[in-house]
Amino acid sequence: IIVLMVSGAVIQMVLWPRRVWQASSQQAIVKQLLTLPFTIPLLVFASFFICNLGIGGPAYMSDEVGYLAKAATIAGSTVHMSTSWFGGYSILISPAFLVSSNTYVEWNVILLLNAAMWAGSAALLQYILRTIYPKASSWAIGLATLGAMLYPSWLSMSGYAFATSGFVVVFMAALAAILKSKLTQSGWLSLAGIL
Repeated sequence: IIVLMVSGAVIQMVLWPRRVWQASSQQAIVKQLLTLPFTIPLLVFASFFICNLGIGGPAYMSDEVGYLAKAATIAGSTVHMSTSWFGGYSILISPAFLVSSNTYVEWNVILLLNAAMWAGSAALLQYILRTIYPKASSWAIGLATLGAMLYPSWLSMSGYAFATSGFVVVFMAALAAILKSKLTQSGWLSLAGIL
């Protein structure tokens, strides 16, 4: 909700009449790239993954180990422990345990999946902002999305096996489904309810 409020404030600031920005050819290229719908999600994916490659494994906190154990169990591994943590995020990262039995590879796939979830969150935020602010320029939407994705905690949390990455993308998908439904289409509303 805070991200949407900040994004909306940025869009409103960009929409206010002001001095025309004199763009050189390099600035025009950057502006054009940021208005493409896939540019910011790709930037988020690459930067979140690359920035967290140095993290060699989980921090061994109870929730992180619990999510990993559930994901391994979902993928078919035998885990001799029980955990009280819910399995929603574990379902999202369980493909990491199907790819390999090498813990180094599994961990890098988890980082890859987290980066993909954040890229999905960026793409969904762009959709949500376009729906809420249909008169906003692509530049304003791109700038607001980029600003929201620069939140330092998100970059940090993508380097751990914490549910934050999954929670944000699922929340954004539910909100996008509600907006898509226009509160009249039961299929989209059902999807939002399931999410």
